[in-house]
Amino acid sequence: MSLGAPFTDPKPLGWSLFEVLTSAQMSAVNANAAAAADGSAWSDVSILKNWKYATPGLPNPMSQRTLLYDAPSRRWMVLGGNTATGEYTYNGSKYFLINSGNFGDLSPLMVHATAAASNGMGVILAGGDLASAGTGHLKESTDGGVTWPTVRSLGTSDTNATAALAWVPSLGLWLASQGAPTIGGIYSSSDRATWTLRGGAGSPPTHFVVRNSPSPIVIATTLQIVGGSLNYFRSTDGITWTTIAFPSGVGNTTSQGCWSDALGFFYVGGAGGIYRSADASSTASWSLIDSTWSGAATTAASIASFGRLLMRGDGKASFDGASWFKVLDTENTDLFIASSPVGMAAARASSVEVYVSQMIGN
Repeated sequence: MSLGAPFTDPKPLGWSLFEVLTSAQMSAVNANAAAAADGSAWSDVSILKNWKYATPGLPNPMSQRTLLYDAPSRRWMVLGGNTATGEYTYNGSKYFLINSGNFGDLSPLMVHATAAASNGMGVILAGGDLASAGTGHLKESTDGGVTWPTVRSLGTSDTNATAALAWVPSLGLWLASQGAPTIGGIYSSSDRATWTLRGGAGSPPTHFVVRNSPSPIVIATTLQIVGGSLNYFRSTDGITWTTIAFPSGVGNTTSQGCWSDALGFFYVGGAGGIYRSADASSTASWSLIDSTWSGAATTAASIASFGRLLMRGDGKASFDGASWFKVLDTENTDLFIASSPVGMAAARASSVEVYVSQMIGN
């Protein structure tokens, strides 16, 4: 594993100890600095290069699914699973098994917690593979993941997993996706206690992508549909959902996409490359912007945004979605990577090595 510098050094060869930058060289430095993640910080993108090895608390391999940051508790959480049971949380330097007593207890609700969402005020919902039909579908924490005393039910009795969770501030709604290819769908709730089935039955989405401004738009994508067209669901109120087909070039896989306020586009990766759309209103609204990347049906295909910065799960970043530079080498490794709007984590499925990079300061 190695970290690559995103910018070339403007200084000439033969640089001497007391030589100063020329005006042209200083302009080059400033141009590079202006391309920082938030578009205004006059610094290099060193925040992307702070990959840090974190020590997991247990000697079990982990398959990481959800990377979450809870602002009030200033705590990172990485939820996933291993061969026994495993929901991990990241407190800045070490992983702890949530049901080990360090950070509350998610069992016996779930075998693996693979979906989570935070409202930024200390409330976190977690869901995943259910242990039994009678255990409910979600667990709730109101103290940033320290304790999980409340069980929430979506109102169904089946044991299918909760695939995705989201909080939509502009609508004041929680969203959940639950079910299998033939049952379930998208649920919404304003209070986390009462959930209503809204749409998407027959093909529950794997990911939610939220645009809060300039007007609320939520798209819900499925990870993979074999032998059929790849559709996504779109809503402006979280209640009424419209089914729309991706362009045929996307292929039969899509990733965890993102919305970038700074760039004004939705981004999603598929087997055919990276596509973007300003409003995701139709098949025709999507355009191919990068055909060099073939997204796989894994979280390594995810794309996250922070300011003008886009980051994707194969270790590359971009400021426009078209031109990408390498931040983390993943070739010839067994790294399992996922990104989110706040950061990026890499874990080895066959070991306990975990690396975390922060895209925001805390």
